[in-house]
Amino acid sequence: MADDLVNRLRALANYQHDDLSIAEEAAEEIERLRARVRLLESYIGCPCNSEQENDAR
Repeated sequence: MADDLVNRLRALANYQHDDLSIAEEAAEEIERLRARVRLLESYIGCPCNSEQENDAR
């Protein structure tokens, strides 16, 4: 689900032909946050349950 959201935001940014649109900024922030979640998960040793539930849908 998160991948789909990021892809849709990037497509919206490309469609608008803005140098750096709000959609592009949002997509980049989502990717940064997901990277931080993965790093935190590596420290605690378990995957995020909400991400697994979203992937199952």
